[in-house]
Amino acid sequence: MLRRAEARAVNVRFLPLRLLFGGVAAVLCFAAFAPPVLPVPAATLAGAAGGLLVGGLDVIVRDYAAFGRRAFQALEQRSGLAWPLGIATWLFCSIILLLLVPALIQPVNDEFVKYDQGPVLILAAAILALLPLLFRGCARVGSFFPGRHRALWAAFLVLVGAVLVTVQIALGAAVRIPLDWDAGMVLDTATALSRGEPFAPAERYYQWYPNNLMLTWVLWVYFSAIRSFGGTDPLLAAIVLHSIIMSASVLLVASVARRLAGYAAAVFFLVPSFLFVALGGWNSVPYSDTFGMFFPAAILWLVVAGRGHSLPARLGLWGVAAMVAAVGVQIKPTVLFSLMAAWAVTLLWKVEIRRRLIAEVVTVAISAAVLLGSAVAVQGALQDAGVVKVDLRSNTSQVPLTHFLKLGSTGRGSFQEDDIRETLGIKDPQERFQNGIDVYLERVQEMGPIGYAQQIVTKMTWSVGDGSFFAWGEGLARQRDNFTAEDISSATIRHYFTVQGEHTGIIRTLWQAGWLVVLLLVVAPLALRSRTLFSPAATMMRISLLALVVFLAVFENRSRYLYLYVPYFLLLASLTVASAAGMARSHRHLSGQRSGARVRD
Repeated sequence: MLRRAEARAVNVRFLPLRLLFGGVAAVLCFAAFAPPVLPVPAATLAGAAGGLLVGGLDVIVRDYAAFGRRAFQALEQRSGLAWPLGIATWLFCSIILLLLVPALIQPVNDEFVKYDQGPVLILAAAILALLPLLFRGCARVGSFFPGRHRALWAAFLVLVGAVLVTVQIALGAAVRIPLDWDAGMVLDTATALSRGEPFAPAERYYQWYPNNLMLTWVLWVYFSAIRSFGGTDPLLAAIVLHSIIMSASVLLVASVARRLAGYAAAVFFLVPSFLFVALGGWNSVPYSDTFGMFFPAAILWLVVAGRGHSLPARLGLWGVAAMVAAVGVQIKPTVLFSLMAAWAVTLLWKVEIRRRLIAEVVTVAISAAVLLGSAVAVQGALQDAGVVKVDLRSNTSQVPLTHFLKLGSTGRGSFQEDDIRETLGIKDPQERFQNGIDVYLERVQEMGPIGYAQQIVTKMTWSVGDGSFFAWGEGLARQRDNFTAEDISSATIRHYFTVQGEHTGIIRTLWQAGWLVVLLLVVAPLALRSRTLFSPAATMMRISLLALVVFLAVFENRSRYLYLYVPYFLLLASLTVASAAGMARSHRHLSGQRSGARVRD
């Protein structure tokens, strides 16, 4: 207590110097980056960052030094995971580290997605340096909630959610354009159904891609309700809906963060969530990648909420998680990875009591049964909904899974028009299925083992290493002259949030620098040992992401396919920062005890 009081006195004593040097640094940084170098908002952020770095330099150095010593001491500790979970954790972190290296050296460069690597790396280094101060600030906010009524925390989350939704709607509305590709087909079909109008292209499309029937049905029902209240802009209505859903996903995972690492970690998690969700590049494209974000978040929340409850309560929560997964799979099939990861962690987690092991097996078995039953019920409901005249039970025109295997074996693994033409040109379902396997094997054999490994690294660096998730890189989003909103504020927003905006490089640099830091924090379990980092929930998230990354490495690959799992990445990064802060605090406490003991001696 004496040492802590002395530290506080030193901080107060040097406060004028902190303010002086920090203020001078802020002014100099602002002057260096002021227009025409950067617009005023970006220059102001640069000035604030410079001021914080200089004013809080001693705190940053002290925290990192204490964390480094404690982390080094903890390296000899084992993770405590059962060996299959330990291998999965090591494999996931190693893959992300492998992809992080080329992303640092050679950024994603595409005709529509480009980064200036120098500013990206400088900003990433600044973010890393500022993490101790940022977490301390979040801890100050979080310290307001313990010991008070839980409703206060709920009210805080509601307020944050309102801000997230408002920002998302404003950005999405400003940069919205008529949608094309699959997102446009889903929106146009749902719009036509809500108006009672025929839409000829729909029947053939949903025979090929019945996986989009669920989202189309949801939007159909939603648009019909909106029309009954006088709504006339389906795209804007869809943007509002997916903004609410993505914000709800963030709040669910923030609640999980509080359970795992306390209020400080939960508040900290909201910071990168604002950058990648509220200010995300997909706010104007309501599609499965954004709507699908809710399902992994809800499954994680339900599984974590079930821990510590009685068996009947756990069975109920896991049953709901299975039903959520059954619906989510119909919107984005990779949602299933989160529930499967929960099963794996539950069955493989070290349990010493045999009765507890039996309870875990029963929980997983009932969850699997509910999933299968719910999947059948959802399929039946979709068939009866009459979205389009497609018999799901006898449909022989569906694009098989092996087609996406074929796509994944060439280039960056994304859409290839020649491949889809070839697949759709084969009438026999069995032959169509086999064609995907044959072409895949031919391409892999032609590349050879080394060439195939290089192709996988290249395509996964393109997707995992892109902090914008290839925003504005598909379809009509590449254009800049067909926007719906014409007001002045929307035009100003488009200077920053369109593919060719005057200041688009600023938000892209923020995304990329922030994402590189997130990936670096995600691989922390390779070097850090912390109970929080190796908790069942953290392990579940890593296994979910491992399954996603391996799936995209083999099958069709796009950066936006990761977007529904962004909250998992951000929570893992937040747990790393919270664990590092705890290590630094522990080292300072032990040093204080040893110092006090020497004084007494």
